[in-house]
Amino acid sequence: MAYSADSSDKQRVNLSAAAWEVVEYDMSVFGEESRASFIQRIFCNYCREAEASVALSVDRKESELDDILDNILSKCRASDAGAEEMKLAVKKVKKAMLAAEKKRLKTKNDSYENGESVIISLRKAIFSYLTDENSECREEKYYKRGQYIKNVVEEYARLPYIRRESIYFAEIVEEIRRAVKEKKLLNVKPDSGEPYEVHPYKILGDPLATANYLVGYSRKRGAEDAAKQPSSFRLARIKSLQTMSGKSGKLSKAEKDELDKKISLRGVQFMTWNETEVTVRFTAEGVKKYERQLHLRPTLIRSEDGGVFVFRCTQPQAEFYFFKFGKDAEIISPAGLREKFGALYGEAAALYRGDARQPD
Repeated sequence: MAYSADSSDKQRVNLSAAAWEVVEYDMSVFGEESRASFIQRIFCNYCREAEASVALSVDRKESELDDILDNILSKCRASDAGAEEMKLAVKKVKKAMLAAEKKRLKTKNDSYENGESVIISLRKAIFSYLTDENSECREEKYYKRGQYIKNVVEEYARLPYIRRESIYFAEIVEEIRRAVKEKKLLNVKPDSGEPYEVHPYKILGDPLATANYLVGYSRKRGAEDAAKQPSSFRLARIKSLQTMSGKSGKLSKAEKDELDKKISLRGVQFMTWNETEVTVRFTAEGVKKYERQLHLRPTLIRSEDGGVFVFRCTQPQAEFYFFKFGKDAEIISPAGLREKFGALYGEAAALYRGDARQPD
């Protein structure tokens, strides 16, 4: 059965409170202002992968089972005793497993609670997809197309943030992957700053899986005489991205190895910054914290008397790593970083002392 024959492009979509919380958070991070636009973008980018598309999910499961079961049957010759019985047994197992999968998906899709509704005007492509008699998604469950949209978005809202980010920016992700495969140069415009020519390497998440980054070598557009530098661009901070025709974005093995090395040392989110020496004086407790906290720990150059340690890292990495140490880590140099820590700690202390200006 196809979806509702309703010819109107108006659709009411009801989401649970939990889903709305995630949707509104992602909208704020991704810079999306319209609930209707956000919901349709997620549905369009994710519906074919989502388990909410029951028929497609079962088809994928059947394909996986066929590969496994065909491998089992390939070891069984037709002349072997019990060969026919084995084939019949395999078919029964497959049928039972697919039935169990359908039941699991139905239970999952029925588990989402109702909450606030929004009425949206469906885009032409989505409206056509939902009402076409030959739609790829023919789940008999979805007599009402609003239920299908709801289930896709509810499923999206329960994914880790880093996966949700890649779904929302699916077009950019696909463009980057195609450019990497075809060794093409990219024109990348961050949401602040000038555009860059980027030789793309990979899309990578940071070590804690909090965001996706385009990693590669880059230089500012129009600066052909400048050497390209290792860099990373957060996916959610890319304003626009296009493949540049006729320009190679190929990276050598040495360049790829250098990127891998810098990612390992700096963390993917700190690729763009130059490294510098950072001198820190630890208290005894600070030394213990340093020994315990391995995530993005800067490279140690040497240690000196009096709990003084000298590191090599980017300034943002030093801020990220040492700021949480509080009084147990004193930045000695560089002077600019020391001043920044002092100002930030001072503002926080002033707030708690009550001598900072209170908001109206």
